[in-house]
Amino acid sequence: TTPHNPTGKVFTRVELESIAQLCREYDIACVTDEVYEYLTYDGREHLSIATLPGMAERTITMGSYSKTFAITGWRIGYLVSPPSTHELLKTIADQMFVCTPIPLQHGVACGITELGPEFYSSMLSGYTRKRGIISKALLKAGFPHEPPQGAYYLTAETTERFPGQTSEQVVDILIEKAHVAGVPASDFLGPEVKGDPSRSNFIRFSFAVPDEMLERAAKGLERL
Repeated sequence: TTPHNPTGKVFTRVELESIAQLCREYDIACVTDEVYEYLTYDGREHLSIATLPGMAERTITMGSYSKTFAITGWRIGYLVSPPSTHELLKTIADQMFVCTPIPLQHGVACGITELGPEFYSSMLSGYTRKRGIISKALLKAGFPHEPPQGAYYLTAETTERFPGQTSEQVVDILIEKAHVAGVPASDFLGPEVKGDPSRSNFIRFSFAVPDEMLERAAKGLERL
């Protein structure tokens, strides 16, 4: 996944070329989730691994207009894949969801054809501002983290502020005392981390909300 959920990591060309080399060497298919492709910060650029030599014919790329156009309830995405996989993927899609309602498809088509570069630059500017609000508030509250390089999630450590507590316990504390909700580490790392504070020690926060809500969250974190 690049940009990555939950860490916000954006893979560099060197990192992607290393993965591509392994795929070519061992004849491995690559499935890549690139739904946050338009959200990369601080001058970083999104690079699709399918554009690297020898990768288009072995890569399935997933994108999401639901994320790009902030219409997540519409559940509209897309796949780009080698022709050899089309029939199999169509069969899977038919069994899982058949298709997105046609009126919503027309709405997304309008977004693709009518929204120009200014839409994407404005969206990125807005998320950059939101990232700054939540990052500053979390650091002030004692949750160290690296600013996300992409997407609209920030993953912060909990051990400095709440030593000895699992991320699940800290999530409950934040909801009760700060009225701020996050997603605990175990939702991403699996059940083996539950009950182990040394491994379940981070929380993912989303900043894909209005600025006013982020400001209220910042005030809530000050009450801890």
